[in-house]
Amino acid sequence: MRTIVLASMLVILLIPAEFSADVSFSTLVPKTAKSMAMGGVFTAVPSSEFCFFGNPAFFDSNRRSYTLPSLDIWAYGRPRADDIGSFGSILGAAGGGGDFLSKAYKYMSKDEGSGGGASAGLSLTGRGVGLGFFMTTDNRIEGSDSGRTVRADTEATGVLGIGFPIPLGSARLSLGGDLRPFYRIRLRDANGGDPTLEDILDGNSEKLYADSFFGAAVDLGASLAFGAFTVGMSIRDIAPGYPISTEKLSKLQAMLSSGNTPETSSTADQARLTPIVAAGISWAPGIAPGKIDPALYLELQDLVGAAKGWDGPGSIRDLLHAGVELRFFKLLAIRGGVNRGRLSAGAGLKLLFLDLNAAVFTEELGALPGDNSSSGLALEAAIRL
Repeated sequence: MRTIVLASMLVILLIPAEFSADVSFSTLVPKTAKSMAMGGVFTAVPSSEFCFFGNPAFFDSNRRSYTLPSLDIWAYGRPRADDIGSFGSILGAAGGGGDFLSKAYKYMSKDEGSGGGASAGLSLTGRGVGLGFFMTTDNRIEGSDSGRTVRADTEATGVLGIGFPIPLGSARLSLGGDLRPFYRIRLRDANGGDPTLEDILDGNSEKLYADSFFGAAVDLGASLAFGAFTVGMSIRDIAPGYPISTEKLSKLQAMLSSGNTPETSSTADQARLTPIVAAGISWAPGIAPGKIDPALYLELQDLVGAAKGWDGPGSIRDLLHAGVELRFFKLLAIRGGVNRGRLSAGAGLKLLFLDLNAAVFTEELGALPGDNSSSGLALEAAIRL
């Protein structure tokens, strides 16, 4: 029965598919502190908060988990000696609304590839069920000194998922899938390009437009657990094209405030999500369960890209994500990782239901290692039961 449900989700979604879409989008995956501390892994980690953007097979967990709510924030760029003072000034303006955003954007605008974002969510997962709702935004500075632009994306996402086991002797095979409806907004200018940093800083709403669309994607996953090892694979962002609506940002804000959304036509541009195939392996030896719990994660987030470049640039070595976690008495966690050749580290503290995590990381924003690296900080606070 569950297999029929998964297959039906996929068929219903793809029957009206129009794969001639001409605008590419990718899922907004939060840069959570736990993930970024461990080299950006999220597909191979069999933990509740990773299921929604990683492998839905891990909805088949023996333990039910509630997150009510979680808040992640992150910022990245190329730190300089005077950054501590600048960062302090930004934090001092955190209660100032527009002043805070203005200072943050000015700080981000120092270098191409600087940026930041935030994600908040509620979720329930485990024992074969995954339900969640998330709001995520990410903003990245691009372009040269004479023409800075901002790639600004915001997405509201719901997740309805299931997972179930298939016993295989001493091993455990789990299959899972989810339906992920979402509403996406991307800022643009009147010509269809990214808006300038100047227009955003000036709050010039007459020059700011937004592309928006409703969509839904299917994610599928499988995992095989045997002893201390777990192997997982997922295929995410299976979706047809969706018509895009373009409005002035001020008009869209007014419509959303009144509970309305823009209409689209059959001749509208189509937004397209590119399916991503990822795989990973975890090893949790259980040295002293409940006292010292180590875990190691290895992951490839683009198997197709790795297969194409296996013997040159873009090889498995260039695309590998690796992370390690050492947890003490289910209270303190120390983490480290390698994100496509770049190092990361972090720590976490669990106090009853309060989960606090932090990470410092460097990641590659370009197609290949060395193209355009950026360092950052990620923080998380969550209530998990």
